[in-house]
Amino acid sequence: KYVQKKNWKRLQDEGKCFYDAAETGRNRSIALYYLGCADMERKNYSIAKKYFRKVIKLGDSANPHYRGWANIELAKMEVEKNNIDVSMQYYNKAKNELCSYSDRNEMVNACMVYVQHLFSNGYPEKASDCAESLLKETNDPDIRERIMKIIPSANTAVSAVCHE
Repeated sequence: KYVQKKNWKRLQDEGKCFYDAAETGRNRSIALYYLGCADMERKNYSIAKKYFRKVIKLGDSANPHYRGWANIELAKMEVEKNNIDVSMQYYNKAKNELCSYSDRNEMVNACMVYVQHLFSNGYPEKASDCAESLLKETNDPDIRERIMKIIPSANTAVSAVCHE
């Protein structure tokens, strides 16, 4: 509810309490992820990055859903620093994490968030490449519609992939 109300300070306080109470890496990964999100929203990017890296560092004891999303958040941060190669590494790790979690829908959602971030930050070609790749991997025509809402200029490339 604090995310919906954009009460980032309260989310941060709750996250710290949850982290202290959590006994497993799985639960700690959830707390760390939301602590990172709260710090991102408060523009404490270096602190947010530390939280997301801690989620990833938990390895297999972390919840793979949050490990995947932590990678997406780090990928987005790297886009903003114009580190596209590093960003793509985080993006690919996120896809792998979310695929291993067997949540295809969540993997698609995470990829679409990244594609939109690339596009809105001045990387339309890279966004189109990622969208095209996602279409090939999933072979899902519904994704085409979602991509067209984000990248209207991708119509030709995306249409070609959909009709192969």
